[in-house]
Amino acid sequence: MKSLVSGRARTGFTVTELLVAMALIVFIMAIISESFSAGASAFRNLKAIGDMAERLRSAAILLRRDLDETHFEATDFVRTSLITGKADVEEAAALREDYEGIGERAEALDVEFVCLPRPLERAPSDDGGPILYRVAHHVPRWGAGDTPQLVRRDIVGIPPLLA
Repeated sequence: MKSLVSGRARTGFTVTELLVAMALIVFIMAIISESFSAGASAFRNLKAIGDMAERLRSAAILLRRDLDETHFEATDFVRTSLITGKADVEEAAALREDYEGIGERAEALDVEFVCLPRPLERAPSDDGGPILYRVAHHVPRWGAGDTPQLVRRDIVGIPPLLA
């Protein structure tokens, strides 16, 4: 990089060399920025999956609690009837209705998830405003030792993990 200008050696970089170096730096920064953005997006998606699993777990706990509560009431009713030798007809009818209701719904577990766009604001319309996607999950009843078969149905939009 030595050239003679007015009889002495010139040191430093030319404008072309500086522009090439700046272009390389910008290119490397763009690659790093894109990979950081992809990592942040993957983290958000994994967080959403974890939140969805937590909601499913909560729904299963509530369903289990309802089943346990009805079972406890039935056990108490049978025990009292056997001890006293009398059965309350109204209480028996109420328990039968509870079990029929659970039996009708116990063939499958159905859950729906709705994703709203951010920022969350109250919608001026009666329909609740825009949604990004809405997904329904259906799990038919499974037996002991079987693996549950989850069936997903996209109602509106496509979840980002599946796009």
